[in-house]
Amino acid sequence: HNYIVSYGLPSNLSDYFFLPALGFFDNGSINTYGSFGCYWSSSANPQTTSNAYRMTIRNSFIMMGSESRFKGLNVQPFE
Repeated sequence: HNYIVSYGLPSNLSDYFFLPALGFFDNGSINTYGSFGCYWSSSANPQTTSNAYRMTIRNSFIMMGSESRFKGLNVQPFE
């Protein structure tokens, strides 16, 4: 699923949090650093044990999907 993100500063900043565009690690190197932020969710994909759910962010969209657990995506705890 893809979600379009609006530009601009929201009026209710306390409802949001910052996620940096740290990219992801694959095949021995960091990819898309500074362009994309790729984060694991805490949920595994029940259809295949080698995948888990992830969220990818960019300045214009947010994408949810399933990704191989062999890739090194970021993990960020939230409070």
